[in-house]
Amino acid sequence: MHLRVRSLITHQKRLHLNFVKVSAGHSFTCGIRPHGAAECWGKNDMGQSSPPHYPSNAFQQVSASIGGDHACGVLSGNGAVQCWGNNSRGQSENKSEGSFLQVTAGTRTTCAIRTIDTDKADNADMLTSLFCWGSRANVVPDHIMNGSDNKHSHISMGQDHACVSANSANGTTQTSIQCWWMAGSDYDAHRVPAGLVMVA
Repeated sequence: MHLRVRSLITHQKRLHLNFVKVSAGHSFTCGIRPHGAAECWGKNDMGQSSPPHYPSNAFQQVSASIGGDHACGVLSGNGAVQCWGNNSRGQSENKSEGSFLQVTAGTRTTCAIRTIDTDKADNADMLTSLFCWGSRANVVPDHIMNGSDNKHSHISMGQDHACVSANSANGTTQTSIQCWWMAGSDYDAHRVPAGLVMVA
């Protein structure tokens, strides 16, 4: 009997360690289970640790806000973005206009990489654009958001700025980094050093 109880406890602990993705936010953390369910823990005064229930929402990626009280994830089935938590500035609105590859939750802003041609959702060479919502979403430079020859691979938001990495569609193997300043204090975090590129 004791061995059976100990075995069950060990199995439960092992399940709690079984995540495929994790994102640390502002006093809360979110992760994705192998079957796609999002699970969060920590601060929850704005519902930031209460993701939508599985199985209607299976996630492939999740982002917890580092300076705010919301989180967002990309759904596995249709590529839509599902958010939860503080929505005082519209940062937690759900987005289903197109298919998204990745999302990042800022303080009061959310940005995501969206495919331009949703019919090529499984094509690694597809073109992409950036789409932002919430507070100061309109400060995203037009030459980044509406570029017609970019293949964005990753976007990340800090508290006062955001950065995106992208490959040009002309076949270059280098990945450029572009950043922009959004609000708050300026410590030059958005100023990318000249000649800096990411190496695969």
